[in-house]
Amino acid sequence: MRLRALTLITALTLAASPLTVVEGHAAPTASAEVTREVVITTRASKGEAAELAEALPAEADVPAPVGVTTASAKVDGEVAIAAVTLPAEAEAAQVFLRPVVDEVPGDWVEVHVDEEQAGGRVGTAPLVVSAAAKVEAAVVADEPVAASLQVYSTAVTQTDATASEYAHKSPDILSRAAWNADETLVRRSYTPGVVTGAMIHHTAGKNDYAEADVPGILRSIQAYHIKGRGWNDIAYNVLVDRFGRAWEGRGGGVTTATTGGHAFGATNYRTFGISLMGDYSQVEPSAKTLDTLQRVIAWKFRLHGVDPAGRTWGSSGQDGGSPHLAAISGHRDENATSCPGDKVYAKMTSIRAGVRKAMDTEFKDVAPLPVVSNRIAGDDRYSTAARVSELGFPQGATTVFLATGRNFKDALAVGPWANAVGGPVLLSAPAALPEPTLTELRRLQPSRVVLVGGTAALQPSVEEAVRKALPAADVNRVAGENAYLTATAISAAGFPTPAAPPTPVDPIVPVDPPALDETGSGAGAAPPDVNPTGDVFLASGELFPDGLVGGPLAKGRGPLLLAPASGGLHPAVHAELKRLRATHVTVLGGTSSVSEAIVTDLSQRGYRVTRVAGPNRYDTAVAVAKQGFPGSVKQVYLATGTNYPDALVTVGLQTAAPGPLLLSPGTCLPEGVIDYLKAKPGAKVIPIGGSQSLPIHETLLPACR
Repeated sequence: MRLRALTLITALTLAASPLTVVEGHAAPTASAEVTREVVITTRASKGEAAELAEALPAEADVPAPVGVTTASAKVDGEVAIAAVTLPAEAEAAQVFLRPVVDEVPGDWVEVHVDEEQAGGRVGTAPLVVSAAAKVEAAVVADEPVAASLQVYSTAVTQTDATASEYAHKSPDILSRAAWNADETLVRRSYTPGVVTGAMIHHTAGKNDYAEADVPGILRSIQAYHIKGRGWNDIAYNVLVDRFGRAWEGRGGGVTTATTGGHAFGATNYRTFGISLMGDYSQVEPSAKTLDTLQRVIAWKFRLHGVDPAGRTWGSSGQDGGSPHLAAISGHRDENATSCPGDKVYAKMTSIRAGVRKAMDTEFKDVAPLPVVSNRIAGDDRYSTAARVSELGFPQGATTVFLATGRNFKDALAVGPWANAVGGPVLLSAPAALPEPTLTELRRLQPSRVVLVGGTAALQPSVEEAVRKALPAADVNRVAGENAYLTATAISAAGFPTPAAPPTPVDPIVPVDPPALDETGSGAGAAPPDVNPTGDVFLASGELFPDGLVGGPLAKGRGPLLLAPASGGLHPAVHAELKRLRATHVTVLGGTSSVSEAIVTDLSQRGYRVTRVAGPNRYDTAVAVAKQGFPGSVKQVYLATGTNYPDALVTVGLQTAAPGPLLLSPGTCLPEGVIDYLKAKPGAKVIPIGGSQSLPIHETLLPACR
């Protein structure tokens, strides 16, 4: 037999600084805290090592170990988990844990060493050791290992016994709030993933925990995964307890796809991790537990269009994982581990059949989430605008609008006019025409080019470049002394004076608008005529988001005028309202965008005023979308809400393929956006802009925290 080194670590849950033994007593709290972290490297006597080897499981590879060290302290917490972390180079070590209750040691349990590294260390699965007086750890390796035993404990609170807040109903999934997840520990936004399969795990440890213990166990696991493993949150997307209750694990929303930490890198991204709480190596899972497991997977597969009998990619072998996995797989299919336990793994065939049955019965009417379509983006704002124009106007355009890419106000105001006549909006630098814009102008071959803004926004050199590129085109400029007067000039140029008072109509677009075709090219819908309806739209001239998302609502109906940050409207705006014979002013955004004083003034002047707003820019976009697109939609455009260029140029898509414009802070989706998309099954979500501003790929972003 080879001589291997074995390190024994014993510890109890007691408040302590890492790597330090501190005597005393700490009162348990509802938050899970590390209460002992001990690093042991000292070799003990051969007699002690041999004595320990006799106690280990028969299958353990422990031939005459030579290193044993002990340490102990008092247990405090009502609910506790223990785990061991090791240097990454010691990932081949075997690790065993056992609780000691009333001075009687329990059985040694081998805990799997997860090869997923963080900070140069690997770690084991956690072991539930609630009600133990202490916990002992044995590490078996070729030489002594600087292993760290970590114990996390928490109190059982009254709310733990009555947890009833749900993240989703049918199937019932208790929320993170129900187990009092510590959101302050989560350091980064969640990473979006895809759901192409489900991977089943078990947590190992006790099978006789009480219902009231479960929230505390979850808190302890979360604390270990974040503090001990260096992960962003608890690894599993959903956990199922022995009573058949499902619990939301990692944040990001149970409907969307969030990358977990339950397997190798690519598998975390591509599969949904669901873990059974307990050790199912020798114990059969209850019927309730299996039923919930199957129902949660079935519902998730319906949302994401996964065949339970299909196959998916794992980590593609790049980091040691399996290149091919069944759509419903066990952790051992990817890693060298006994997880999810022999008793669960033996039921994989029946689990797959149960998932199929639930998909075909209980969840057969669950609408799939919107499909993320091809991104529309360029290398910068100018090339993105050109790409949008290329897709929206594949056959060219009669009229093209050119605005500065350094500010949003001019392009914002010209949007309704561009929509009305069916022309794209391209962007230019102030002093020179960017190459992508020049190339797109030559492809479009318009008969008219409208420069929007004064010579400070677009210098004469830009106008000269346009005339040189398109010598037969009519090139003219529409501008005012400032952005507010430019907006009124755009309105006057684009929306003629009505011959008679206009007939107000309900501002709703067609129920079944055309879609972008499979290549992303426009469907070629005929541009609408400029038909004043008495509607005028008013947005902030200082804040871009509200006016941008209002563009589709204003399409073909009336101009967009701008309001100042403080004070009243410019006299020229009032004059333009009279010229248009306006009857209805739609204010886009809340009072921080357009003041209530302005709304009151307009009402007193006899206009019917409607404010469309939410508590923030993202919810305002949803409010506008609900009013402008109450029926089915073929596509939804999604752009970052933190900058304007990407959203600004989507006006060019509203002629060929109208759809609402929603906003994201970048790495997540606000709850209102998710709810709107869920109400539009089958709609394509088309990201606008590069992956740096909007890192969305094959699936929706996770929910914002």
